Order: sequence, then structure tokens, then C-alpha cells
Amino acid sequence: LIPKVICSQIGGHLADRHDRRRLMIRLDVIAAVVSLLFLVALRFESLALVFFATLLRSAVYSTYRPVENGIIPLLVPHDDLPTAVTVNNWAYSGTTFLGGIVAGVAAADIGLDLCYLIDCITYIASALLIYCISGSYAVAVNEGQTTSEERISVDGFTCDNNGCIATKALETDKGASGPSMTWPRCCHFCRLKDLCSLSLDPIKEIVTYISSCGFGWLVLLNGSAALIWGPEDILGVSLSTVEGDEQTTRFRIGVTVTVVGLGLLTGPTLTNQFISSHENPATLQATCIWGGFGVMTLGWVAVALAATYGHYESFLVGTFIRTLGSGTVWVGATLLLQLLTDDKYLGRMLALAAAGETILEALSANMSGQIKDKGGSTNNNATLAWFGAALGAVVVAMWTSYHLRGGAAAQDRFRRNYQAAPAPIPEIEVSSTRNHAKSDSMDEEMDPSQLPGLT
Repeated sequence: LIPKVICSQIGGHLADRHDRRRLMIRLDVIAAVVSLLFLVALRFESLALVFFATLLRSAVYSTYRPVENGIIPLLVPHDDLPTAVTVNNWAYSGTTFLGGIVAGVAAADIGLDLCYLIDCITYIASALLIYCISGSYAVAVNEGQTTSEERISVDGFTCDNNGCIATKALETDKGASGPSMTWPRCCHFCRLKDLCSLSLDPIKEIVTYISSCGFGWLVLLNGSAALIWGPEDILGVSLSTVEGDEQTTRFRIGVTVTVVGLGLLTGPTLTNQFISSHENPATLQATCIWGGFGVMTLGWVAVALAATYGHYESFLVGTFIRTLGSGTVWVGATLLLQLLTDDKYLGRMLALAAAGETILEALSANMSGQIKDKGGSTNNNATLAWFGAALGAVVVAMWTSYHLRGGAAAQDRFRRNYQAAPAPIPEIEVSSTRNHAKSDSMDEEMDPSQLPGLT
């Protein structure tokens, strides 16, 4: 919980200040090193080292996530953004789908050591693939230009967010003119300045943006889905477990994870194809509410009925329905933020969404665990599933009310899918001082020779 909340904010801050492609490469390399740390933990049979490696992995992933989602709008044209987000979801859900099938068998057949080594190789492969992407993917203030107040001069160099610029030639020991002597010092100063930049100013800036943009509550869309999802963290394992039969339990857990991945893969594909449209963000927001939260609630009702009668196959059907909705919300909420948010704030907006998702899922899972432990019966899975359905009903009611009152993407100014669509300019009459007998409207073609005399 703690690294996800904190590191997601760091990732969002870095995504808004630096080249997102380079950040992804560096984070992939760090993740590869962390995978090797698991090998060390297995070799020395150190549970503490396993926990530490898990902490680092969670921190790296949480930092990576807003950077990854933030680079997608920079890679594709505006009209292709929904397809790109859906394909990115396919990659995530597809690996979840395949991982549920392969993981248990691989761990048993080839051993955990080789599994973590393969994991390390995949991170390196990811870094190499991202390296092959050409171009710069930095979102800087004023299209990459830094104001004079942000420039600092050090020994004849101008240091700003874009690097070090030599402002005068310096003499080296060999007598040649060049900046080589003070370049390292200058670059170290830039790094120090960048480390110190994690101040309250970026926080104040994003808070001001959220309060004034008109769609700030959208950062809680994913968190609302996570709140409904929470009981799954407890119930999924409980309904997949067969007492005294470890092999069947392992198989069922793998099947459950596979069904989850299949639902996450299918839901957004169907809604993007047949229901929602990025040309109308209000429709996309409504899809998240009724096609996302609503379907998740129906899935919990199906799971509750399956838990009541003890049918594992019916539980899988309910899980598939529920994950159809959660996948729809995950893609739709991310797409809404990417469509409406100014690029220079996108990383931090996605980071806040990730933090809200983590906190609300942890809260929901904690309440679910309390219900499971203090339910008063040995099999209270149905009660837990009905709790999930109740959470879904409350979330649907709250977001429906917000949407119908014209909140966030339902505002008229966002119906044409632009970040801050300006109000329509009224048609006004303009006359020329050189010819008072003729008056033309602004949308009519005018003689350029008349322009200096317009009043």
C-alpha cells in the first residue's frame, strides 16, 4: 500500500518533467535487477529479503504505471487513442490470462529460480523494445522552453530543465577553448536541482489544476471500481480452495486468474466497439458508470448466488461478468483522463488515480477481511459477495447522480472531446472607418486592405 501510493506520485511528477520513454527504459532495467534480488532471497532462504524485494517491485511498478499511461497520447494520433488504450489493456490482460495458465505449471516443473530469471529477461526485452522507439517524449513547460527565472548560471553555463548550455568558452589545461572543465560540475548541479524539485510547488500546481479543470473527480473512477473489487481479494481464494486437495486448489486458482484476465480483455473491447465513443466523452463516462460499475454489481449478485449453492462453475461465470465491468472502467477512466487532461499535468493526474485506486481497494479488502473473520459462520462467502454487490449499488447511485447533474465529462464544453473547449464566440458586426456604408460580420471574407482601419 505505502510504496504504491507514494511512488505513483513520484512517477507522475517525473513523467511531467522528463522524457517518458527514457524513464520507462530505466525503470525496466531497475525491475530486472529486482527480479535477480528474488534469486538471492531464494538462495539464502531469506524471508526478509523476499519482503524487501517485493517492496521494491511494488515501488518500481507504481512509478512505472503513470509514465506508461502518460506516453500513449504522445505515441498515437488523437483519433487512434481509444484503440491504443484498448490494445495496451490487451497486453496487460493477455499476460494475466496466459500467466494464470502457465504460472502454476512452470513453478512446479522448472523451479522458482528459473522463473525469476525468465522474469528478469522479460524486463530487459521490454527495455530494448522501448529503446527502439524513436523521438522525444518529454512534456516541458511552454513547449520545452524554460523561463528566465528557471535558468541558473554556474561558471559560465546556463542550467535549466532541458540540460546545460555553455554561455562562454573556458580555457582547459591544454589551452584549447571548450567547456569540458566545468561540465561535470554543471551537470551535478542540475541533478541536485532536480532532486530538490520534489517540493510542494508541483503539489500546489496539480491541486489548483484539479479544482479548476472541471473534471477533477474523474481521478476517482478507477478507485470506485477498486472499492467494488475489494472483496475479490478475499473471496476468490476462498471459493477456489478445496480442503485437503492441494492439486485441485492450485488448478482452480489458476483457472480463476485466467477467467479474470479473459474478462478484463473482453469488457473494454466490446464497449469501445459498440457502445462508447471518444468523440463524446459524456458517453464514455456513462459507459464507465453503467457498463462498468453496473455490470460489476450484477457480477457480484451472480457470485453471491453461486456461493450460496456452492457451485464453483457459477462462481466463474459471476467472476467473468464482474471483470467485464472492471475492465471497462479501467480502460474508460484512463482514456477519459488522457483525452481531457493537459499533457503537462497528465502524469500527475494518472498518479492520483493510481493512488486512489490503491487506497480504496485496500480499504475494501480490509472490510471484506473483517466480514470474513467475524461473520459468525464457517462459510460466509455469500455474505461477502452480497457486500460487494451493496458497494456496487452505492457507487452506481453516486456516480449516476453526478453524471445526470452534468458533472465532469457530461459538461457541454467537453462534448466535442477537447481539453478545455472554449465557449462559442458570438457573431459581431464590424465596420470600417474608411467605409461607414458597409458593415460585415466576422465570418464573412474581408478585403485585407481594410484590416488596419477596423474598429
